[in-house]
Amino acid sequence: MNTIIDTIFGPLSFTINGRLIDITPIEMTNEYRHFQVDKRYQVRLSNVRQVGEETIIKCQVLSSNDCSFSPSTGEDLSLVVFNSPGKKMCIGTIGDLPGVIYKYPEYSLQMTISKEAECTSFIFLITWCDSQLADTDDAEFLADPSILTLLE
Repeated sequence: MNTIIDTIFGPLSFTINGRLIDITPIEMTNEYRHFQVDKRYQVRLSNVRQVGEETIIKCQVLSSNDCSFSPSTGEDLSLVVFNSPGKKMCIGTIGDLPGVIYKYPEYSLQMTISKEAECTSFIFLITWCDSQLADTDDAEFLADPSILTLLE
């Protein structure tokens, strides 16, 4: 088990209600059809227990030097993009879940899960490119968890 993933923009951690949690990142294939990235990981948070009125999951780059940061949402997608010249990283999770509020504090993706939410498991895909691939949209596409159903 790990508590961080070493990425091109620094260590990436996951917390639940402010507490660092152990994760088991699964390295995935870096290609799908004509899309390609340099690295691709999946992190599953299972059996997230509700604590009080709400539970906060936060995925954050801890030392994000020299990069821009922007959220990008779509239908059933919550995504953050980190950019610098020749480098790109994306973190994606399923969006539009009932009872979940998505926020994008600096260099992080945060999900506030209300006690009414029915989800207890969450999937995050992390992709990055530090090559000519950084100038494409491949990292965004391969960080979309809906692609997992296409692979099954």
